[in-house]
Amino acid sequence: MAFPADPLDVTVELDVGGWLDITSDVLTGHGPVVISRGRMSEGSESVPTSLSLSIRDVNGRYSPRNPTGPYYGLLGRNTQARVHRGRPHLGAAGGTSVSSTSHDAPTVTATTDGLLICAWVAGAPIDYTLPVSMTAGPTETDGTYATMATAYETVSSGATGARTATASASHSHVAASTVVHGVAIAVEQTLSGISDTLANVTLTTGSGTQAGWWLVAVQCWASGTQMPDAPYGDGGGWILLADSHVTASSSLQVRMWARRVATAGAQTVILAGTAAATAADNHAAVYVLSGVDDWDIRATVEVPAWPPRWDVTGTDVWVSVSGAGILRRLDQGASPLTSPMRRAITGTAPVAYWPIEDGAGSTQAASGLVGGTPLTATGAIAWASVASPGSSPLPDFSREASSLAGPITGVASGDDWAIRFLVQLGSGAGWDVLSIAVGGDSIYDELRIDLSSSSVLVAAVAYGHDSSSFTYILTDFTDYGDGEPHWLEAGAADVGGGTVTYTLRIDGALRSSTTTAGAPGVPHRLHIGPRADGTAALGHIGVWRAPTTDTWTTVAPAVTGHIGETAGRRIERLCHEEGITCHIVGDPDDTVTMGPQPTGTLLTLLRQCEDVDQGILYEPRTVLGLAYRSVRSRYNQPGAVVLTYGADGEVAPPLEPVDDDRHVRNDVTASRSGGSAYRYEVTSGPLSTAAPPDGVGRYDHQVTVHVPSDSQLRDQASWRTHLGTWDEARYPTIRLDLAALGHAGKPALILAAAAVDVGDRLTIGSPPVWLPPDGIDQHAEGYTETITQHAWDLRLVCVPAGPYTVAVADGPQRVPADGSTIAAVSESALTMTMTSTAENGGWTTDPADFPVDLQVGGERVTATGITGTGLTQTVTLATRSVNGVQRAWPDGTSVQVWTPAITPL
Repeated sequence: MAFPADPLDVTVELDVGGWLDITSDVLTGHGPVVISRGRMSEGSESVPTSLSLSIRDVNGRYSPRNPTGPYYGLLGRNTQARVHRGRPHLGAAGGTSVSSTSHDAPTVTATTDGLLICAWVAGAPIDYTLPVSMTAGPTETDGTYATMATAYETVSSGATGARTATASASHSHVAASTVVHGVAIAVEQTLSGISDTLANVTLTTGSGTQAGWWLVAVQCWASGTQMPDAPYGDGGGWILLADSHVTASSSLQVRMWARRVATAGAQTVILAGTAAATAADNHAAVYVLSGVDDWDIRATVEVPAWPPRWDVTGTDVWVSVSGAGILRRLDQGASPLTSPMRRAITGTAPVAYWPIEDGAGSTQAASGLVGGTPLTATGAIAWASVASPGSSPLPDFSREASSLAGPITGVASGDDWAIRFLVQLGSGAGWDVLSIAVGGDSIYDELRIDLSSSSVLVAAVAYGHDSSSFTYILTDFTDYGDGEPHWLEAGAADVGGGTVTYTLRIDGALRSSTTTAGAPGVPHRLHIGPRADGTAALGHIGVWRAPTTDTWTTVAPAVTGHIGETAGRRIERLCHEEGITCHIVGDPDDTVTMGPQPTGTLLTLLRQCEDVDQGILYEPRTVLGLAYRSVRSRYNQPGAVVLTYGADGEVAPPLEPVDDDRHVRNDVTASRSGGSAYRYEVTSGPLSTAAPPDGVGRYDHQVTVHVPSDSQLRDQASWRTHLGTWDEARYPTIRLDLAALGHAGKPALILAAAAVDVGDRLTIGSPPVWLPPDGIDQHAEGYTETITQHAWDLRLVCVPAGPYTVAVADGPQRVPADGSTIAAVSESALTMTMTSTAENGGWTTDPADFPVDLQVGGERVTATGITGTGLTQTVTLATRSVNGVQRAWPDGTSVQVWTPAITPL
C-alpha cells in the first residue's frame, strides 16, 4: 500500500555532531508538523522558514541544561533540525589531501545497497588508473592546470573501505566520494565539461530524462577563488553530498550534489565559476541515475530555544520546538557590514592597515586589523567629508598643518614589501602626501610619494650628517585628476646580487620601475602630510609583506564599490564573504546590474539586490542558508504542477479569488541613490490613472533603487506599474491536498506538488463556469505545509503568472495596440472594421504576421489578415469564441491582441 493508507515516511533529525533521527520522540498528539517558507502574502518579503513540532522529553534528553542527558554539550541554541521524507543519501564529507601517486577516496560505509561515486582532482594534468572494481565515468583534463577523474560501482549494504586511484605523477590533490541509496540504481547518462578558466560549465541531459530520476553533479577546481555553493539554472533543490578541499597553495576542491528530477525532459545544469582573470579550471560532471530511493528534505532550520513543558501530573513532558531559518538571525541585531574596500583589503592579509573611514571628531585613524596601532592625528582634518564609491566617506586634509602618523610593524629585514592606498584627486590637486621611513639595510632613509592631478612621483631620500640626497626614482605623468578613485602601490623587492627593484603600480598597471644597488630595508613609520592645492581624499592605506600583484584582482572591484555587479552575483558574493550557503535559481549573470554597494547590514544589502532585480530572496529547503530566485528565471516557465478543476483529488477547497485594488500601482516614481528620478504612469486601460469607468484613478508609489545609472530608472518604474496594473484576479491561497491525490491514485502529482518551490508556476484547467474560461495560472511565492502520519497539506501563497509571460523572439506575443475599437461588424462575412489611435498607428498587414489571436470585448478570436493602410482597417476572422465566450460587439468595443508582448525587466 502507499500514502495515505500507509503512514507518510517522514523523519525528523537534529544535528548533534551528526544527524540524529528523533522521529520516534515526535509527539503527533500535540499537533502536526507545520512548516512555512517564502512569502506569506503577495508583495511582502519572505519570512524566515518556520518549523513547529513537539518532542517527548520525559527523561530530559532534549534539555540543553541537563548534564546527565546524552546530548549535553551538543544541544543548544541554534542547533540545526531538519524534516525529510524518504531515506537520506550518505555523503562522505571528508577527503584526502596528499602528494603521492596513491589517490585514496575517503572511507565510506554503505548503510543500504546503492551506488558509490568517487571523484579525484589534481592540481596539474596527470593520468589516473582507476580502481579495477569501478567503471570509469567522465574524466576531464585541459592540459594546463588540472585533471578530474570520476568512477562508480554498485555496492552492498555494509560495504566499507577506500577506493584508490593511481596517478602518473605526484601532486597535491583531493578525492571525495558518496553513496547514493537505491535498490537497483542504473546510470542512465554521464555528462562532462570543462572551462579553462573558472567560467560556467553548462551540461544538459537528454530529452528522455524522466521525473523521479536523480542527478548527481560533481564539480572540481584548482584555484584560490571561492566557487558557488550549488549548481543553478534548473530550479534548485540541490543537496550537498560530499565536500572536500585542500587549503594549501593549490587550493583544490571537490563537491558532489544531488537533486531529484521533478519534471521530465532535458535538464540544464549550470556549474558556475567566477571567470576571474587569475583563475584556473572548472571541471564538471553530471550522472543521471534511475532507481534511486526518494529523499525529499522539507525544511532545514535552527532551533533557538528548547522550552520544557509538562502537564500537572508530570507524566506528559515535552519540548515545543519552534525552529527558524537563518533570516531570523540575520534580522536580529546585526551590525552594518564594513565597506567593500575594507572587506577586500583585510582579505589580502596586510601586516598594517588603516581604512581612515573614521567619523567626525576623531583624534586618530583606527587600524583596520585586530589589535593594530592607530595613526595619531594632528591639525584640522575634515573627517568623513569625501564620498568614495567603494568606501565609507574619507577625510579631506586641510592646507594647514594636518597630518596622520604612526608606526609600521610586521615587515622584517630581508622581506619584500609594498605600501598601497586609495586616492581621489580633483582637477588642480597637489599633495606631498606620504612618507615612509625605512630602516634596516636600505640605502635610503625615506620614500616620499608626491601626488598631483598630472603626476605621481616617488622620491628616495637619504639623510647625511652634513647634507641629504633627494632623488625621484619612480615617475608617472598620467592625469589622475578625474575625481575617481585610484589604487596606488609603491613596492621594494630584493632581486638578488645586492640589488633592489622599486616599482610603481597604479590601478594594477606597472607605471615605473628602477633597479639599484641595495636592499628593500624595513618600513617602520608612516606620515601623511597636508595637501597643497585642489581637492583630494586618501584612505585605505596598507602595508604588505612579500606582496603579489594578484592583490589588485581582489581590490579592483571594491575600488568602485562593485558598481555594475549583477544582483545575483552580489548576493552570492556577500553570502560567501559572510560564510552563508547560497543557492541561486536562475543565472546570476542574467540579473539586473547594481550600483555601488552602500553601507548596511547584510540583510539590507541583500534586500536591495532583491528589489532591483525584482526576484525573491528566501531560504532553501535542503540546507541552512539563503536562496535567491531571479525574476528572469520566472519568465515563461512551464507548469510545475498542472491540475484540472473537477478531476478527482486535484483541486482542494477553498479556491477563492480576490479581485481588489490592494496591489494597484499605476503611477510610480523610481529614484536612484545619489542620482535622478523617473516617473512612469499608465494612462489607459482598466487599472490606469483615468477616472472610472475608464480606469481606477491614481495609485502612486515612490521607490529608491540601487542601480548604477539613471538610464535604468525607466525600466524600474515601468516594471512596477506593469505588475501594479495587471488586470487579473488574485488567488492568495491555493490548497494542494496530497492525501487526496493519494486516494485518487495519482502518485506523479504527489511528487510534482511536493516539489513546488518558491516562484514555481501551477495551472488549473477547466475552471467552473462562474470563473473566466481561460484557466487559473499562478506562481507560488510561499506556502504553509502541514504534515501528520496520514495527511499532507500545502497551502500556497500565489500571484498571477501572467505578468511573467514576457516576449521572446518568434513567440506568440504581439505588441499591444491600446485604444483600438470596433467601428462596424459583418457577421455573415466574418469581418469587422476597427479604428486605431494616431498614437499607436495602424495594425500590421503583413501576411507573415498572421494568424493572430485577438481579444474583442473579452472574446478570443483568430484573425487571418488585416487590410487597409490608414487608421481604419478591416479584419478578416477565421474563428470566434476560441475561449468559449461569445458576445455581441457593439460599436466602440475594444480590440487588443490576445497575448500582449511584455518587455522583461
